[in-house]
Amino acid sequence: MQCSSGSDADSLHNALLKYVGSEELLGLCVDTLEVVGCESLGVRGLSCAIYASPNQLVVIDPGVALGYTRRKLHPHPLQAVAGSIARSRLVELWSRASCIVFTHMHGDHVPLPNPNPFQLGIEHLPRAGHRILIAPLTPIGFARMCRRLRALLQTFPSTVLVPRAARLDAVEVYGPFRHGIVDSPVHAVLVLGSRSVLHLSDTELLVEEVVDLVRLLRPDIVVTSGPPIYRYVHDPELVRAMLARASRVLTEIARLSDVVIVDHHVLRSIEGLRWVEEMRRLLSNVTTGAEYCGRRPLPLEAWREILYEVYPVERDWFRHSYRRYVEAFYPLYQALVERIERVDVLSESEARELLEELRSSLGYPELNTVESLDPVGVKQRGEEVHRVDKGSQTEDREDRGEDLEGL
Repeated sequence: MQCSSGSDADSLHNALLKYVGSEELLGLCVDTLEVVGCESLGVRGLSCAIYASPNQLVVIDPGVALGYTRRKLHPHPLQAVAGSIARSRLVELWSRASCIVFTHMHGDHVPLPNPNPFQLGIEHLPRAGHRILIAPLTPIGFARMCRRLRALLQTFPSTVLVPRAARLDAVEVYGPFRHGIVDSPVHAVLVLGSRSVLHLSDTELLVEEVVDLVRLLRPDIVVTSGPPIYRYVHDPELVRAMLARASRVLTEIARLSDVVIVDHHVLRSIEGLRWVEEMRRLLSNVTTGAEYCGRRPLPLEAWREILYEVYPVERDWFRHSYRRYVEAFYPLYQALVERIERVDVLSESEARELLEELRSSLGYPELNTVESLDPVGVKQRGEEVHRVDKGSQTEDREDRGEDLEGL
């Protein structure tokens, strides 16, 4: 689906809001910063919109992903619902943005030229309007990421490449830094406004150099990913070392800023959710993307196996029935968002109990044959999933190695 104007995006977004019933489901927190998509909001990513001024909107890392395969399971329909909501919101923000910044080219941070069924595609984005895109010019290393950058340059001629530090109006770009413990470059982005926001991208609280950057800039709000401990459950000693370093870095960042939003990789596991909760008890200004927006975390990625247990579907459910499943699971998603506001869910057993209670009270979603609503990213995804780039189907395989959302 290609949106040719902002009005197209608005009408699509309004249709989605009418269907799900409330804009609150989008996780909005519109003052200076709006967190759009992250693991505590049910998707993979760290997309943010920052209002530098009433007429200057900066969007950082407008990508959405769900992890095509994890422990031999594709994303559950409930995850697909969260993904379609985030995609719809990003299309609307893209249509209004004056500046869009990419910290790196991983598939959960950028729109893709050939997305898998659960990602945001370049084809879904409006072309009209005047906006500047800022992308890092660093040794990328992977041909697929080079293709993504080339696709942005070809589709949006206003894209500006920055080699290292750069400033454009209210946006300052710093780096590159390491992608956590992985030798892959990411950039940090500072947006100046009534409250300054520093987006540390996928440094994962494991790159101690970012503390010096925070000390230099003294931002009001810091947004950062946390350590990807879900990938290293087979190595408890490494997990302990990662969490120890992340705790030190987070403590320093929290001392130097007013609010620290910790999200993304760390919330792909229940153990990571517990660690963030422990740090919140120690550091009162630490929060997650969802909680910054006034919501309880909904870590659907961490619950993927439990979702399949309580609401079983065929492993490849999306290949022929994507729209029917997504529509059928919308009411359940809405009920889950409402229910989780009233309970604390920090363990696997608590998550399972919550989902089982919902199934007991609401039953299993009814799969209708009518496909009325077609949110961004849903059209043709069920019928034409065979066109997906084979490389994007290996994401997160066996939960090891490089962040394969980006490969």
